[in-house]
Amino acid sequence: MPGPLSIELMWMRLKAALSYNINKVYLNETECYMIKFDNSVTYFNANTGLPVREDLDGVPYETINYIYERGTVTDEDVQRPDVTKYEKVISTSQAN
Repeated sequence: MPGPLSIELMWMRLKAALSYNINKVYLNETECYMIKFDNSVTYFNANTGLPVREDLDGVPYETINYIYERGTVTDEDVQRPDVTKYEKVISTSQAN
């Protein structure tokens, strides 16, 4: 039988789950899930699951629009730097 702490935790999780409002909407011609919690609203792309936009709670007219670009990273962007011109320093001091 669950203890009082786990019953309280289950109750908190149930209250949180019932506080969310999820609807399917279109945002800029993209099918999204709109998730409302308190006064905050977050939109997720229905196909990718990535956040698209977030309207922040308590900040008037504060909106975050997320933009994702595919195929823009080049091999040069992820190359390891040339470290041959650097000298490796090994510390031999010990902390007292």
